[in-house]
Amino acid sequence: MYNAAVKSQGKSLDFQQIAVSYAAHNALTWIFHGTRLYPYIDQALKTIQTQILATASPFNSTEAVLAGRSAARDVVISRADDGNNDFVDYTFGPPVPGVYQLTVNGYGLPPDDPQVPYVRMFATGKPATTYLAPQPPSVNSASYESYLAYVKAIGASNSTSRTQDQTDIALFWRESAPM
Repeated sequence: MYNAAVKSQGKSLDFQQIAVSYAAHNALTWIFHGTRLYPYIDQALKTIQTQILATASPFNSTEAVLAGRSAARDVVISRADDGNNDFVDYTFGPPVPGVYQLTVNGYGLPPDDPQVPYVRMFATGKPATTYLAPQPPSVNSASYESYLAYVKAIGASNSTSRTQDQTDIALFWRESAPM
């Protein structure tokens, strides 16, 4: 989106908004390929485009669309060899507490995106493992029960302790997961 803004610098605000909107659309559809999000991403573009064009001063919308598409393409090409699409054969660990196992009705699928630890981050080029969150407490530690209670509390479908941001983040990641 930044690239689209730079490419359309000096053009009208309406032109810039269309270019950035198309860049966002095309980048998102590339990032979430193979997911159920396409209709939502398409609808968001259609809605914003309709709103912009309804009040826009005259400008070459075809040129704005091409600027946005070009910007998205540049970013996608720069990410083409970042490791995000590399195959990693996930192997389940031993069935002991604290080691990921299939959940009940887990459909026999491994976790999503096992290649992520090997992906090179866009802005830094460093592996994703550079930015790991801290490990949860050991199942044998005194703090484990309170940690587990917290996870259960915010993870409950009718949670009253979860913030709206936490709900939105969970739904975002759930919707981007393959079926």
